[in-house]
Amino acid sequence: MYPVRLLFGLLGGLFLYLAIRWRRDAGAWAGARLLRARVTAVRYGEVWEDGTTVDDARSTARVTAAFTWEGREYLEERTYQGIREAPAVGDVLPILLDPETGAWAPRTEVRHHWLLMGALAAVCLATALVFTLGGDRAAAELTTFRVGAPSLTGCVFLAALGALCGLGAWVCVRFLMPMGLRPVVYPLAWGLARALGRGEPVEARCLGVVCQRDSDGAPSYFPYFAWKGPAGEVRWCAPDAMGRRRYRAGTTYRLYRDGRTGRLLRPPTGREIAAVPLALLPLLFFGMMTLSMLLSAAGLLLCAALSAPLP
Repeated sequence: MYPVRLLFGLLGGLFLYLAIRWRRDAGAWAGARLLRARVTAVRYGEVWEDGTTVDDARSTARVTAAFTWEGREYLEERTYQGIREAPAVGDVLPILLDPETGAWAPRTEVRHHWLLMGALAAVCLATALVFTLGGDRAAAELTTFRVGAPSLTGCVFLAALGALCGLGAWVCVRFLMPMGLRPVVYPLAWGLARALGRGEPVEARCLGVVCQRDSDGAPSYFPYFAWKGPAGEVRWCAPDAMGRRRYRAGTTYRLYRDGRTGRLLRPPTGREIAAVPLALLPLLFFGMMTLSMLLSAAGLLLCAALSAPLP
């Protein structure tokens, strides 16, 4: 059972490290107020690879956000590394404000899942401890284990597996499902916004593309536009990756501006509209995977509870 002890020991150590680190980060914002800030301006510091391609990794974005606290309006600036990771004009950001120091930070940058990591660390370390102290007896007990029969080894082992399945379901909901939702929701949301008359036409000139590379160096290209706003030229990076020849640099295209928020909207292409039924397939896959993990977690935790040795 050495591989089992090693696996759960390493997982427990990793979760414990994340819990301690995230708890320290969250503790620095104890007493902070949760507010909503609206992005009013973004100034980009582009680093061009050539005349039409911006290197996202070396570029910066200086974001101005406005929020109100106790009747006073604040305008604060924050610099982001990279254009793609920066919010756009009109975006609403949940932020934390320290009323004593005036410091603020986006809510997403403050790690607040330390309780989840702590619980997972406790379960994994308890499993490693049980198999370490039990030795061969624990292995034999697990081999002959039956659900419903009191067994500390089986109870802890099933609880650990259930916790890991629950973590997998959370990862799917938090990270994978949003990626699958956007290709389906965006064309529908665009049609609804146009039906409600929330988009005013804007003539925007394509400057080129923003190139973002993943860890393997594979590039993704995002169209980059400039248009004349009330206070001068405004630049905007489209949120969806597409072929770098989809929009031609130097050509003017019609985009739409939400008059209420100031956010730019890009009309979906005919290919994106036609691909909505196909986009349902990965969404269905992620949904089934999430549901299976949730059901597995619930079943394993229930079996663990039924197998817990009574005092």
